[in-house]
Amino acid sequence: MENKSYKNIQFSAEKRVATVTINRAQFANALDHETLGEIADACSFAAARDEIGAIVLTGAGKHFSAGGNIKNFKTMLEEGRYLTKEYVSVAGKSVHAIFNTPKPTLAMVNGMAAGQGAAVAAACDFRIFAPSSRFNMAFINVGLSGDSGAMLYLAKLVGIARARELMMTGRVVRADEAKEIGFATAVTESDERLADVTYELAQKLANGATFAIGRQKAMFNSLFYSEYDKYVEMEGSCIEECSRHPDFKEAVYAFCEKRTPVFSK
Repeated sequence: MENKSYKNIQFSAEKRVATVTINRAQFANALDHETLGEIADACSFAAARDEIGAIVLTGAGKHFSAGGNIKNFKTMLEEGRYLTKEYVSVAGKSVHAIFNTPKPTLAMVNGMAAGQGAAVAAACDFRIFAPSSRFNMAFINVGLSGDSGAMLYLAKLVGIARARELMMTGRVVRADEAKEIGFATAVTESDERLADVTYELAQKLANGATFAIGRQKAMFNSLFYSEYDKYVEMEGSCIEECSRHPDFKEAVYAFCEKRTPVFSK
């Protein structure tokens, strides 16, 4: 198969299963537009090849992904810039491209999946957790409403009431609870079994009727996610407003200064 190389991710394929690894371990696999675009491109590349039947997404090192790089936000604020609706929509479209991949996708969640990282995991068809894995919708912790389709994907998985609670509190959800509420597809019996269990399922799917799976995905997406374009418009507008509010600057600076933010009353 044609070799495919990227700057921020690693791509490999074996026994009909492609693996896309976020390769920014020095930043806890924090995401940016370039990395999300590479993930979407790798999924498209894999989907176009008959010799690949399933795609596993994971993170190098200890964590799946810490989400957005907050230190980059500090630089942005120091330069007098803010998040814009157009900028945010790029991330939303990249994650939705992962979601729309016709081949089955599995998030092998090692360590933490936070914020944008949790959104990428939620956009996959399956999420396999180890006992030590966890996720949180961390946007609110930095004074933001959320991006990358996080709220919509989460609500479809766990229900509106639970999604509201997780989005508004930003609390960490550990593996057992993630399985209980419907976010995690499965939790392995040990951390050491994470890869084995993930690839066993990936292999089963890859050797199955992948064309029919693709048709199933198309129906699911059309019937139950048709509001996504409208959602991305609202998501972008809301996060642009949040990035101009003093709470965002306070949260970003508090993070960089390793202190608790003091939000406006």
